[in-house]
Amino acid sequence: MWLNGPFGVGKSSVAELLRDRLIEATVFDPEPFGTLLRDAVPAGWELDDFQEIPTWRDLTRETVSSLVRHTGQTVIVPMTIVEPPFFVEIVDELRMRHRLAHFTLLASTETIVSRLVSRSGAEDWGRARVDRCSGRLADDAFATHLRTDLHAPADIAAQIADLLS
Repeated sequence: MWLNGPFGVGKSSVAELLRDRLIEATVFDPEPFGTLLRDAVPAGWELDDFQEIPTWRDLTRETVSSLVRHTGQTVIVPMTIVEPPFFVEIVDELRMRHRLAHFTLLASTETIVSRLVSRSGAEDWGRARVDRCSGRLADDAFATHLRTDLHAPADIAAQIADLLS
C-alpha cells in the first residue's frame, strides 16, 4: 500500500495506525535510503530531491517488492511522489508485480503548513513544496484522494481499511 501526499499531510501517522489495524502489516519508509545516497552521488550532480537519484528509485521499488515476497505481509509505504515518471517507475512497476493499493492524502495549504510548523526541527524544505505537491497530487493520476484536514488520522486509517475490504 502506498500512501502519497504532500509533506505534513499525515502519511506517517496514518501508516502507523494502519499497521496496527491490519493483520500482518509493516511500515517501510524509504526516505533513509535517500539520505544515505546523497553522499554517494557523483560530484557535479545538481539535486533538489533525492528521488532524482535513480538508485533511490531502484532501491525503493526492489525493497518493497522483496519485503512483500519474503514476509508475505502488507507493506505500507508513506512516501510523497509527485513526479509522474518516478511514480510510473516505482508505483506502477510495483502494481505489475503485486496487488498494490495507492491512496493520496490531501489537505488545505493552511492545514499542511500548520502541521509542518508544529513539527520539531527544520521543515522549510517541505513547506516550500506544499503548493507544488498539492497541485500535482490532486490530478486523477494520483487518485484515490482522501482529505485529512477535517478528519483525525484514525478516521483516515479506518476509511482506508474499509476501502480495502
